Amino acid sequence: MVYAYWEYALANKAHYQLMFSVGMNTCDAFQKVSQLCETGQLIESTIEGVVARSSHPADTVIKFQVFGSLLHGIAAASIMDHLFAPYGKNGDQVFADIVQHFIRGFKD
Repeated sequence: MVYAYWEYALANKAHYQLMFSVGMNTCDAFQKVSQLCETGQLIESTIEGVVARSSHPADTVIKFQVFGSLLHGIAAASIMDHLFAPYGKNGDQVFADIVQHFIRGFKD
């Protein structure tokens, strides 16, 4: 399923971008609002610090991109929280699992 999702996104780039607002003037926003840039730099430097202290080498650029993807996924999970209810789950549980696995990625 993950590969199908990935292939759809690559094969239907315009649809995917529209569905998830990918590339919708975010560069302009970052240039106009200094706090956005500062936040990105803070996250990046934090990831660099964690990688530097980790016993496992990691690419900080990839970790930064993964972090951004996780944030997008967490936001989507929160918006779609009602979908988890029939399974006795909620967005907070999804959030906790995502964060746990992201952190574990620095250790494995």
